[in-house]
Amino acid sequence: MELPQPVSNPGYSKSHHRKGCFKNETGAPIVLCPEYRPGLVDAMKYLFKTDSHHPLASRDPTNDFRKVKTNFEENNSFVARFWNIGHATLLLQFYDKFILTDPIFDSCASPMPGIIIRSTPAPCFIDELPPISYVLISHSHWDHLNKASVKKIHKCNPNVVFLCPLKVGQRYLRKWGITNYIECDWRQSVTFELNENKLDVIVGTKSEKNNHQEEKNKKEEKNKKEEKNKKEEKNKKEEKNKKEKKRKFEMKKKNERKGKVKSIREKISRRRNHLYEVDYIKSDSESENHETPTPIPDAENSKNSNIKSETNSNETKEVLTENIQQLENDLSYYSDTDYSNNDEIELEATASETKSSDFSVKEVGPNQIRFTCFPARHGSARTGLDIREVLWCSWLIQCGPVSAYFPGDTAIGPHFREVFKFNGKKGIDLFMAPIGPQIPDVTMRKNHMDEKDSCEMARVMKTVVAVPIHHGVFPLGFKPKKPDIEMAMEQWKEHGEGSGELIPLKIGGRLEWINGRYRVPDDEQLF
Repeated sequence: MELPQPVSNPGYSKSHHRKGCFKNETGAPIVLCPEYRPGLVDAMKYLFKTDSHHPLASRDPTNDFRKVKTNFEENNSFVARFWNIGHATLLLQFYDKFILTDPIFDSCASPMPGIIIRSTPAPCFIDELPPISYVLISHSHWDHLNKASVKKIHKCNPNVVFLCPLKVGQRYLRKWGITNYIECDWRQSVTFELNENKLDVIVGTKSEKNNHQEEKNKKEEKNKKEEKNKKEEKNKKEEKNKKEKKRKFEMKKKNERKGKVKSIREKISRRRNHLYEVDYIKSDSESENHETPTPIPDAENSKNSNIKSETNSNETKEVLTENIQQLENDLSYYSDTDYSNNDEIELEATASETKSSDFSVKEVGPNQIRFTCFPARHGSARTGLDIREVLWCSWLIQCGPVSAYFPGDTAIGPHFREVFKFNGKKGIDLFMAPIGPQIPDVTMRKNHMDEKDSCEMARVMKTVVAVPIHHGVFPLGFKPKKPDIEMAMEQWKEHGEGSGELIPLKIGGRLEWINGRYRVPDDEQLF
């Protein structure tokens, strides 16, 4: 199976690469208590504390996922859906393509049985999922990269493509028998072409296919027209700039030419005066002997100074005549030169156009889906001996008019604003917003986000819809005073202006793309 290669985007660098491992980018996330260093006692309390289970474990917020319709609806030219499978396992649909993030369907999220046990069941089994086309992996921690789940997904979907950060594929997936993976570095993108014929088949009846084809042709024609207009406008602007540069260049050269002509005329005048003196000296010396008059000095030409000191007036006259002739030729050249078609103008104009432009990225085509790997403030490890040896990341998904951002595990950082800029400074349609674990905050907020952080980062990205994730499934961290989801709802209610709409989906709940944005089809999906 031939897979596309990652393409580096503007701003790509390897500054986060170190010898044998990786590091977070410069700039520290929030550290509430820098002097605090968790020790063995803290770790044991976390692992074995009886009340560490998440308060949502006492209730079952699960929807019947198996009843959710996963095929095309009638007369829809574009389909986008989202399901909250639980924790960081999320399912997205674009057309007939299904994308799964950080799949974990196991009952345990640790290398040791009986620790970090699932408190809310998954809404479905792996073999009940629709056909999966792509799986996104954010990092190698046990609650995000689950060996059994990954192998089962690959078994049920032999052609599924795994997209993961650097070294995750070769270190883990390949060992587990999975070879169809693409590794990406931060700020690299992978674009897939969608199968148009398959889309037509899925739509169903002949009339539906024709409608779909007509609508698709109209869109293509509209896009071509817009592209043509943009190109013409760009060409006009370039032509105008070129003419202006040409005019300035001609003025500059014209002024230089005037200066040259003036200088040459002055030289010719001095040399003619000198020639006259030589003739005068020669005629006087033939009639009678008297002192030779002092010649007019010419500091600009050492040859002429030497000529004046020559005793042979014939040689002096010959040299001066030749010098004057050369200067007259130069004068003729500079007087008649036309710079209007000079190649130097083209060269200068071309050079000035190579200046760096604003941050811009090629838009996603109507039949394309693009995955872009972005930084995250986190880390990676599966044992205590492989800390940060493989990369961690977040993912931006773009398809048609929709953008969805999956941050994986991360603290707040400048990469959120970078995602917004990469998306053309358009608001992110769907932000999968992590809201836990929160406690102990002195350690958790170094590499995770709470509801306040997510609300602020949603504002940075001008989010349209935010769905809380990373809560209610695995008991990570200590028990908060209130459930994470309740605190998130309060945060958005009190401080959510500019952060988009918070939609608190149940585990198994879904969103539909309706009238240009994600919406809840019914209230049963909500907490």
